[in-house]
Amino acid sequence: SLFLDSQEPWTNVQKETGIVLAVNYARRRARVKQEKDLLDRIETSLTSRAMQIKYGFENAQLIDIDQVSATVNA
Repeated sequence: SLFLDSQEPWTNVQKETGIVLAVNYARRRARVKQEKDLLDRIETSLTSRAMQIKYGFENAQLIDIDQVSATVNA
């Protein structure tokens, strides 16, 4: 038997179509979180680059654009 967390969207599903909707909902939430995390990383990189340009910091943390592209295209 499966032990499901009561907070999961599929725990109160009554019909098969509800299961499909719950899975789609969970996937959408995961995708939104992944996109938000990527945007946060890009913002951090851009902010760091701006600081490096403005103040000449040599040790500013930068994110490799190839790494970002690989994440977006994954």
